[in-house]
Amino acid sequence: MNYQTWKSAVESTEKAMSIASAKLQQFPKNKNGLTPNSVRALPAWKQAKREYDTFHNTLRVLNKGQKEFQKRAANERRTKREQVA
Repeated sequence: MNYQTWKSAVESTEKAMSIASAKLQQFPKNKNGLTPNSVRALPAWKQAKREYDTFHNTLRVLNKGQKEFQKRAANERRTKREQVA
């Protein structure tokens, strides 16, 4: 896998993961921030959780062992940030 392929895969996975996270956040929570068991039993919550977990694991696999690509991406972000400032 080359750098551009990795970078586009990470970006698309992060975007999908944020959409799945937004779906999960729509469900009610207790005062302490935990999801009640009655909500966890709903098929819609289970589907949203499954989608989020799938994208999270995909991102984990993409990031595992790609230290050189991660360093290159960090350098690109740093350079972009320095140009703006």
